[in-house]
Amino acid sequence: MNRHIDVFAQLSLVSSNGTEITVHADKDIVSIVFPNFRAARQLLGQGPQRHERRKILDNLHQGLQLSDLKMYFKIAHFQVAQLTPQSQGGFVSRWLGLAPLKLHPLAVLRAIVSS
Repeated sequence: MNRHIDVFAQLSLVSSNGTEITVHADKDIVSIVFPNFRAARQLLGQGPQRHERRKILDNLHQGLQLSDLKMYFKIAHFQVAQLTPQSQGGFVSRWLGLAPLKLHPLAVLRAIVSS
């Protein structure tokens, strides 16, 4: 049983090298925005190994299912991935160990080129 909740927030996270990552929450959508591809890659490169990453994403996905929230990941203004209660991920996200995250490969390429 899903319970719809509304979330409102605006956060700025600053890494030790000065890169600012913003988190916006408005009603049922939480957006995490990286300023450029390099910043996203640096942060994700410091993350957990594949099996731990999968556990974290599964737990996050379960939380989104319970609360009926959606999470969008953006690089600059390109939406490169999303995690919703219905997300299952595709071939690329499973291959990268990011399922159930739904990746948007063309948006990732656009973000890389625009950086």
